[in-house]
Amino acid sequence: MLTTLFQLLGVATVSGFLLLILKIQQKRELANRIARHYCNQNDLQFLDGAVAFRGCHFNWIQRRIVFHFHFDYSLNKTDRYTGSISLAGNRVPDIYADRNPVRL
Repeated sequence: MLTTLFQLLGVATVSGFLLLILKIQQKRELANRIARHYCNQNDLQFLDGAVAFRGCHFNWIQRRIVFHFHFDYSLNKTDRYTGSISLAGNRVPDIYADRNPVRL
C-alpha cells in the first residue's frame, strides 16, 4: 500500500516536471517572437536569435506563473545590450531594454 502511494507520488512529480518543461518551451517561443518584434519595431538588431530563460515565480495577486527571459540586442553592431521580457500568461507586463553596453 505504501509502495503504491510512493509510486503514484513519483509519477505525479515526474509528470508535473515534464509539464513545466513543456510550458517553459511554449513561453520561450512566445518570448522569442515578442523580442524579435520589439527589436524590429525599435530599429534594434536582435542578437543570437533566441531568448534565455531566467526563471519563473507565482504571482499571488494575478494567480499566474510569471516567466522571465533575457535577450541581447545591438544598436550599431559594436555594442551588446541586454533586454528582459516578463510573461504572465500570454500578456507581457514588462519589457526592459538596458542601455549599458558590453563592448564586443
